[in-house]
Amino acid sequence: MNEIKQRESQLEEFKNEQDKRVNQIKYQLKQKATQVEKLMDQIAQHDKTVEILTKDATTQQNELIKAVDQINLDIAQRDDLIETMERLREENQVLLMEVQNREQEVTALEDEIYKLLSHFEEKNKSAKDENIKSLKHTIQERNQSILILKQELKNIKKSYGEDIEALDEHIMKTQQQLKGKDDANKELMAKLDGALEKADQVKTNYQERLKQQFEEFTVIVKERDVEIATLQRDCEAQEETMLKKKTHMQEEMKEVKYQLYLVAQELKVKDEQILDLRDSLNKRKAEEQKKHSNDKWKDKALYLENKHRDQMIAYRALKHKWVSANDQNEILNRLLDRTRKDTESSKTEEMLQRLNYELRKDLDDKSRSIDQLKSKIQEIERANKELTKQLQRHQDMLSRSFSTFDSLKERKDHVESILYEQTNQSFLDRNEKLMSIN
Repeated sequence: MNEIKQRESQLEEFKNEQDKRVNQIKYQLKQKATQVEKLMDQIAQHDKTVEILTKDATTQQNELIKAVDQINLDIAQRDDLIETMERLREENQVLLMEVQNREQEVTALEDEIYKLLSHFEEKNKSAKDENIKSLKHTIQERNQSILILKQELKNIKKSYGEDIEALDEHIMKTQQQLKGKDDANKELMAKLDGALEKADQVKTNYQERLKQQFEEFTVIVKERDVEIATLQRDCEAQEETMLKKKTHMQEEMKEVKYQLYLVAQELKVKDEQILDLRDSLNKRKAEEQKKHSNDKWKDKALYLENKHRDQMIAYRALKHKWVSANDQNEILNRLLDRTRKDTESSKTEEMLQRLNYELRKDLDDKSRSIDQLKSKIQEIERANKELTKQLQRHQDMLSRSFSTFDSLKERKDHVESILYEQTNQSFLDRNEKLMSIN
């Protein structure tokens, strides 16, 4: 127990030293983590700035794309207007040709009319005045139609001229707008290129700073790995100590097992003796008339009681030793728990857990063996009580048998005496009769 307490104090000192070292490492790591967090915050802030610039550039680029699309749409509309103007010009040319053809036809028709009029005037000047009037009326209608057509043609030419002028003016305005938008687009593209170059420069600078911070953090991690390796070596040394403790406990457990084995052998012998005793009881029942076996029976019961008392003393000693081993196991468990809390090494924790598991398993086996031994002792006690009761009953039966035998013997003696007296009396009577006859 003193060694365990000394070892516990050493472990406590080792724990305090390790706590100090771990606290120092944690403090350094916390400072580095704070620096890294600040750096990451700065990087995040600059990333946000770059992101805002990128968003602005993207917005401007989208606006430029929309403007270019609008310009392309205006160009397409201009092309459509040009095509429409060309088509209108072609239609105008066709209409002009048709008007010219109509004018030629009207001129030819007028010539024919004048020829007809002159011809009719020469031939039937008097007979066909009505026809001439009708023809004149027709000619007047034709002339009115021609005037209307000329007016319409004039209006069409005028409207086409106005449309062409408006179209030319719209095309000029569109070209000016396109030129202005092209200039704005070039200016925005220049700003976008400048913003992208600035963002790339900022990104490069922060990547270099981040790389430098990462290298410093790598050095810190290597130092921490060295300290962890030192802690692992200390834990391995502590593990060796625990293994020695385990070996010592295993030797003690082996000794306890051997003593339990001896107790089990003695219990086995006692069981055999109980069987022999039962056989003797059966034989004793067959030989109830033999009184001298009663003393032997009592001696054997006394011997069993003494042996049972010795077994109980041995059982109490084993139980005390088991309790002591269990206390040592609990102390080791507390040490293992403290060691498991003090170290972060999974390997050490696994070894300690395995050691604890083996010790618990051995203790459970010993507990089961002791429980079995206890149950056997209880069975022996019950058998001893039963045998004592049977012996008492047997003694009572023997007492009753002896008392019955005595009473029967007395009755037999009494009957024999009566029969003897009667026989003597009858013999005397017969002798007297014989003597009287003689």
